[in-house]
Amino acid sequence: MPLLGLTPVQETLTVGSANLNARSYEQALLVPFCFELGRPVSQAYVIGRKYDRLRALAGLADDSPREIPLTFAIYGDGKRLFTKEARQAGEAIPIDISVKNILRVELVILAPEGNEQVCNPDLETFVWAAARLE
Repeated sequence: MPLLGLTPVQETLTVGSANLNARSYEQALLVPFCFELGRPVSQAYVIGRKYDRLRALAGLADDSPREIPLTFAIYGDGKRLFTKEARQAGEAIPIDISVKNILRVELVILAPEGNEQVCNPDLETFVWAAARLE
């Protein structure tokens, strides 16, 4: 089941196309480089304890003009299940985690620390691609 086939509980990401590691993804979740420093950007889905695995690719889009490391995480029922840092444009980081007995998953981008608003949609776009529940 594609994750995008579910209706998000909390919708802050956009759906669009992106290139990641020289491969095009038409239906990807996109996080533009526009957020308040120190505050996470996230999107949650109720998966109803129906699935065993969440598989996806994540990273900074190929056309990101410069690298700013962003930490991303996946939470299940409020508990951190996965965390990694994306450092280079185009790097596709594979995700394959257990979501067995999880009611709600949340995809999170942890913004760099600071206390000001940063908004430049022409900079990095973080991509969640090929997200599937199995």
